[in-house]
Amino acid sequence: FGALVRAVVRNRDGQASPAQKAGIIAGDIILRWDSRPIRTSTDLFSVVALTDIGATVDVVVFRDGLEVTLAVTVDERPTATS
Repeated sequence: FGALVRAVVRNRDGQASPAQKAGIIAGDIILRWDSRPIRTSTDLFSVVALTDIGATVDVVVFRDGLEVTLAVTVDERPTATS
């Protein structure tokens, strides 16, 4: 189980995204978000959306056969511009 990270992209303003700042990389499988188990990408989207902006949470990823804990500071999701 877990959510596969297919890509990690910069913010629209060119700055590093929260995932990049935390060290999440393509190929990581996110297993836990703030102690909550992640079984699917839908689980991940849900728990991220429920996390307060500015909160720093531990995220456990599976990488190269090991569980790695990273600290992610949540930021606002950019909105589409017209």
